[in-house]
Amino acid sequence: MFFIKILIKCCIANAFISYRSSHFAMIGILSVLIFSSCAVLPHVYQEKQPVKKLFKNDCSLVFAKGDWQFVHSIEAVMKGGYKSSLLGVCNISSSTNSIRCVMMTIEGFVLFDAEFHNDNLTIKRGIAPFDSRAFAMGLMNDIRLIFFKPTGKLLKTGTLENGLPVCRYETKTKIIDIVILSPHSFEIAEYNKNYRLLKKVNIEGQRYKNMDDGFIMPDKIVLKANRQLGYSLYMDIVQAEKKR
Repeated sequence: MFFIKILIKCCIANAFISYRSSHFAMIGILSVLIFSSCAVLPHVYQEKQPVKKLFKNDCSLVFAKGDWQFVHSIEAVMKGGYKSSLLGVCNISSSTNSIRCVMMTIEGFVLFDAEFHNDNLTIKRGIAPFDSRAFAMGLMNDIRLIFFKPTGKLLKTGTLENGLPVCRYETKTKIIDIVILSPHSFEIAEYNKNYRLLKKVNIEGQRYKNMDDGFIMPDKIVLKANRQLGYSLYMDIVQAEKKR
């Protein structure tokens, strides 16, 4: 009888703990849902159209056109504060919508080599932790965000509350704002369809001397993902070459 009483008490205690855990888990889920539903995109004031004066009416001229090779030194900061210094070589083509990316150590040892063309990903080389397909797709998405004009439709142009010119695009899964900070710098903000900020990219550089179209050479790039994704990339230009 004694053991039966102990067993009953344990069952009641476990049930109570399970209830409390479920209760707090439900509160957490509801908090996330409420937070997500309350997220709001920055307002775009469409009565003002200063974008046209600097970068055409869709902000597309800040992005490279044609075939380019960019070499950047990269400092990657991951969750937990882990840092890694790398060298990145990216061949991009706006005409064929393709990317070839190689990441290597400062000494030149290749850690990652992949190609992305017409939404098809081919991993040629990958050494842990750079060997997963998820990593490769995430990297290609970051490169597209930095170097390519957004796909999808242009929703609106105008200014933000602080007066900065902005172009807002909508893709199947994302909202992307291109904010012109100055004639030599701009910002890209990527949101999901719940208007939650996913990534923010700040790009500084100079107008490319051989192209009178507003293109900003990406001398310095800072990409910061949100807390859930938990990584940042700090990139400095080493070399840039226009292929054609």
